[in-house]
Amino acid sequence: MSRWTRALVAGSAVATVALVLAACGGDNSTGPGSAPNLAGDWTLSFTASNTDHQTTCSATGPLNITQSSYAFTGSFNGASGTCVVAGSEQGGTASGAVTNGHIVSDSASFVLGGCNLAGVITGSPDPTQVAGSATCTFNPTQGDPYPITGTWQMQR
Repeated sequence: MSRWTRALVAGSAVATVALVLAACGGDNSTGPGSAPNLAGDWTLSFTASNTDHQTTCSATGPLNITQSSYAFTGSFNGASGTCVVAGSEQGGTASGAVTNGHIVSDSASFVLGGCNLAGVITGSPDPTQVAGSATCTFNPTQGDPYPITGTWQMQR
């Protein structure tokens, strides 16, 4: 399962979406071999929702990753996105830091601006996509935060 975190600013409304990229089995950073190369520029997109709260959010934007062995960090800047909350649409731009990135076999996980992400790496010999499920936290302008879930991917 994948998770990631990002902030979506729409006027005075701030939505924090946490996404986590869950790692699944396989070799780890203590094993032999080298990690798949995720370093470089990607396009990240996601859609997450919560039917009980009538909330759906989506965003797309540039992601840059810096990698050292099985660990990575990066930045997410200039994304555009929207959230529809109870029929009212809010849009804006988002940015955030990629932290706690880890690669385990053909899976990757990281935190983005407060969200956790996890997914499966595909493409050979060089990775061309990472995709998975998203679990996020939405912070409405009024009321308590609540979870939203969905899918995400990053592609070269």
